[in-house]
Amino acid sequence: MDFRLVETGWRSELTKACRLDSAGLRIICPFIKLGVVEDLLAIARPKTIEVITRFDCRAFFQRVSDLSALELLLQHGARIRGVRNVHAKMYLVGDQTAIVTSANLTAAALDRNAEFGFVATSEAIKTECRCYFQSMWERAGKDLSDTQLRQFVSTVDGYQQLNGRAQLGSGLPDYGVNLGISPNDIPAEVSATALMPRQAFVKFWGLSKRQHRLDRATSIIDDVAHAGSHLACTYPRRPRMVQDGAVMFMGRLVKDKNDIIIQGRATARQHDPELDVATRAEMDRRTFKERYKYLIRVENPEFIDGKLADGISLNEMMAKLREMSFRTTKQRAAKGEQNIEPAKAYSQQPHVELSEEGFRWLNTRLDQAFAEQGKIAQRSLDELELQPLPNLFQSDQS
Repeated sequence: MDFRLVETGWRSELTKACRLDSAGLRIICPFIKLGVVEDLLAIARPKTIEVITRFDCRAFFQRVSDLSALELLLQHGARIRGVRNVHAKMYLVGDQTAIVTSANLTAAALDRNAEFGFVATSEAIKTECRCYFQSMWERAGKDLSDTQLRQFVSTVDGYQQLNGRAQLGSGLPDYGVNLGISPNDIPAEVSATALMPRQAFVKFWGLSKRQHRLDRATSIIDDVAHAGSHLACTYPRRPRMVQDGAVMFMGRLVKDKNDIIIQGRATARQHDPELDVATRAEMDRRTFKERYKYLIRVENPEFIDGKLADGISLNEMMAKLREMSFRTTKQRAAKGEQNIEPAKAYSQQPHVELSEEGFRWLNTRLDQAFAEQGKIAQRSLDELELQPLPNLFQSDQS
């Protein structure tokens, strides 16, 4: 069949086409995530890659699109050009296949969303698609250089240090060529923390005994590196409750005085029983995953650029909101129960689900901390897996 309508399974469609023809890859896509590019290049190494995307620093700041993805493409010899407000998504794979879809190069779009489009091998359709690409390519200005990419990184990191997420990238420049395309919104999948999600959890890192709690002077980036919390949350049993899009607040147990400090947040991907079990390599790097091998992988991680002392106290939230802190304690209060102790809601648990009030309190306070302290740059998080892990404990604890 030389023309098929498709609604789901776009990752499979794209990778299958790339395996069949690795001569070249031409892409028009507004938003591109690093993980998808890594997966694509691991499957196929096209001889030539040409990409038309957005150079909108607001999208990079909100992490719907990754500067590190563009860097990886450049390292593989790709030519990349930027067009302001480009909204089309088209993938021309060699001379064999044309894919036109509503799906961006993001995990959500390729794996989970219902994204409509077509896959065609018809010569007439492929010719029209090539003409469309070539017309935009010729008007899209010069190829992205390493120097320009460094400028984008500097612009986004500088804004991040000054503003945290408080303004959601307001006023950041768009370096794309203006071809007269009308402005359109960044998709809602970008910023799952902007509105109340269906679920929100505090994920606990560490054990309750004092020797397994960290000092408040510990650098957050060292704790993130040790735990790998920018990549996944770890569990001793399969975490069946957590759904796609849940917000995971990362909470580290600390001492002097005993508390749980919220240092960052990320967006969850629902546990897949086949894919989300720690590999041998992951266990070798973080040995606590021998005991906590079941994973909730996360996207769009954000962490305070400071020390644990700069984080948000869960004890403070519970003192403020009391029984309204968590979903279960709020439900019990609604049934008329008295003298509810919120701390008992998460005793011996790897995480606790927040109420709407708890989510909004933590989210607001974390945004304030980002505004005051700044966020760890995405580039720094990306580089953690290339560095030795810090030894924060005498024995390895999560």
